[in-house]
Amino acid sequence: MFTLILVDDFFVEREVMKDIIEEEGLELRLIGEYANGREALIAMQEELPDFVLTDIEMPIMDGIELSERIKQLYPNVKVIYSSFYQKFEYAKKAIDLEVEAYILKPIIKDEVVQTLRRIIEEKKLRLASEEQEQELRRLLEQSKPVLLQKFIRDFFVGAYKSDGEIESRLDYFELTLLKGRYAVIAMQIDDFESHVHGKGLEEKELFTIYVTKYIEEVLQRYPGHVGMMWEPSIWAVLLSCAGEETELQETVYQIAEALIDKLKTLEIGITVGISPSFDKLHFTNHNFEKAVHALQYKFGAGKGQVLYYDQIDVEPFHPEIGINELLTELSSLFMNSEQADADRFIDQFFGKLGKNLNESTTKNYCYSLVICCQILISEWKINAATVFGEELNVWETLAKYETVADLKQWIRYIFTVMLDQLHIRNAGQSRRIIDETKRYIEKHFKQDISIKTIADHMFYNPNYLNNLFKQETSETILEYITKVRLEEAKRLLLASPNIRMSELVEAVGYKHEAYFRNLFKKYTGLSPKEYRETIR
Repeated sequence: MFTLILVDDFFVEREVMKDIIEEEGLELRLIGEYANGREALIAMQEELPDFVLTDIEMPIMDGIELSERIKQLYPNVKVIYSSFYQKFEYAKKAIDLEVEAYILKPIIKDEVVQTLRRIIEEKKLRLASEEQEQELRRLLEQSKPVLLQKFIRDFFVGAYKSDGEIESRLDYFELTLLKGRYAVIAMQIDDFESHVHGKGLEEKELFTIYVTKYIEEVLQRYPGHVGMMWEPSIWAVLLSCAGEETELQETVYQIAEALIDKLKTLEIGITVGISPSFDKLHFTNHNFEKAVHALQYKFGAGKGQVLYYDQIDVEPFHPEIGINELLTELSSLFMNSEQADADRFIDQFFGKLGKNLNESTTKNYCYSLVICCQILISEWKINAATVFGEELNVWETLAKYETVADLKQWIRYIFTVMLDQLHIRNAGQSRRIIDETKRYIEKHFKQDISIKTIADHMFYNPNYLNNLFKQETSETILEYITKVRLEEAKRLLLASPNIRMSELVEAVGYKHEAYFRNLFKKYTGLSPKEYRETIR
């Protein structure tokens, strides 16, 4: 229902108009009637109508002055003229003042009804349009964070070709960059897979939010930057500086060091790649690529470094690899050498790649080395799982390593296990290792022991020791620990029928009764209580 006031100095005319509105059931509610424009304006200070139907010729303040004042003070109120005078100047004035309609007197009911219905429908359409626009604006405001991230990503990949286009969007999103010179910093979390390994999707997202929070804490100290998360393990930031080149370089280095130090306190390492400086915003995408490219040289430089694109020697090095010669050399090494000889071989092997290690070339080179090891393992009938664990896809394993130091460590581990396997096979030491492992378990099973604690005691790699144990006994070390503990539990139940369950659980190295009961039931087919009753 819309509201209306009538303004006419003739009482009879107002009554006629009121009767028409009431009889036709129009969606209009009359909230006031006045004899001149001044009275109407005073009343409108208390309650605004949707429409004002006013006569033109009135004393004190006529309809034209009234509509002029309404247009100035209340632009959303719509005016309808009513007059005996069918004069052109009035019609023109109505157009100038953007009135809704012009009704001629004497009043004709059908014309009035038709006019009022039209303006009511037009008002409904305007309101619907305004509501739709408001809803769209509300949705736009809600979507602004998403749109902001999309803009930044598009900006970094070069979707905008001019500084003016970029600056207009920066203004829209209320982002401030200093006029002058720019540089891009790319940050990569070191050992990212180990940080998120075994985590669910929600935990991974929380980890990302956690890292982002601390990155932003550092950046807040430096005005004039725009940043984003490019990948789950990589963040990128455009830095601006109003000063000279040297000032920008100093700021960039300070931020890189601050980021590394901040995340180090959280036991999270990062490597930082830095682009050359530039002076046009639309060059950002090319320099973003350079900053990310600099991160690739973490492979040779190591983790936790600040890598400048300008200081990288990008000239590739491709050493020649003779598979047959490498195979012969490795065979001789393993059959006639000790660990120190193997370590020297590895150092010489990587030394051939030169100082600026290219990740792709190095991994291809190492792939050939590991393939030769697999051939020898097959020839010597060594269990491949003992050497490589469950991950027998060598290339997938290679791809996980982020630095040459990690890769060298993996190669050294392979060589160590192969040498041990040959020594064990040749010296018949396999049985001795198994017996020593069993003796340690039987002596320490009441304690909180694991494969790692046993392997550390015996100076072996946990995977290697567990694989050897299973190969020789057809059960894992954990299965054997469980068996020893449960056999002891059976013995104690037989020797001490009245022993309390809490004492029994603690005596065989467990902490939780429910877990122990479940294991015991699986092992014997009976609960501890049932087993105790069978031996009475």
